[in-house]
Amino acid sequence: MEPYWSYEDIGVFLFVLVFLAAAVGLSVRVLFLRPSELVTPSLALQNFVIIFLSVSLYLILKWRHHRPGDCAFGMGWPRMSSTALSHRLPA
Repeated sequence: MEPYWSYEDIGVFLFVLVFLAAAVGLSVRVLFLRPSELVTPSLALQNFVIIFLSVSLYLILKWRHHRPGDCAFGMGWPRMSSTALSHRLPA
């Protein structure tokens, strides 16, 4: 299975990333977040950023190509044989 995304999708995702960075910077500017949150972000801020970027990538691929987002990178559920084999490997 070949990945179906293109450089345009990467450009849209980078635009979302720049928008998120501007929104976080603006929230520090209007004192919604403390400036120390940029140096050592809280767990809630980290989770928000990760979930926001993951959902935005999924939606970009879903809306532009009308296909499931998980197969965009050739990902899928692991086979049972590979899962069983990974448990037998020495550490």
